[in-house]
Order: sequence, then structure tokens, then C-alpha cells
Amino acid sequence: MPLSARSIWPQSAAAQSVATSQGFSLYLVHYPTLHLLDATLPATLPAYNLWLSGFTLAICFGFAALFERPLRQFRSISHRIWALIAQPQAEAAKPAP
Repeated sequence: MPLSARSIWPQSAAAQSVATSQGFSLYLVHYPTLHLLDATLPATLPAYNLWLSGFTLAICFGFAALFERPLRQFRSISHRIWALIAQPQAEAAKPAP
């Protein structure tokens, strides 16, 4: 098994996928999601805690898939748009000969 860069203990594939692709999303989204689902799921649901945990993890993985994984693409698009916006302003600022 591969070793984590932060630990000398080997990690499973599931733990590595959570650590690499899900780090910030899990931290940011899990607590508000738990509270929202706790308020909306019926308390009489069988295996309530299992459903609550499963839905929370699914939402966290979905958030990571939408916002963390394509982050490089978002950055390249925003850099291109910024260059297009800044180019006419830079040309207008040049002194006329």
C-alpha cells in the first residue's frame, strides 16, 4: 500500500481518495449538511444515522466533483477572460505617438 506524505502509516485506497480529492470539501460542507439533513429527514427513518452519514458523504463527494476537481479548468478560463478584459484597457492606456 502507498504511504501518505503526511504519515508513516499506510492508507487504504478509500482513505487516500478522501484525503486527496475531498479534503477541503469534506471540511467545508459536512457540518452544515449534517444539520440540514438532521432537520429534514424524518426521525422515524430506520437506520437514521446510517442514512444521515451516507447522504452527507454523497453530498460532500458531489461538492468536490463540481468544485474541486475542475479547479484548474476554472482557473484557466478565468485567466483567459481576465486577459481579454485587461487587453483593451492596456491598449487604451498607451500614449499616442
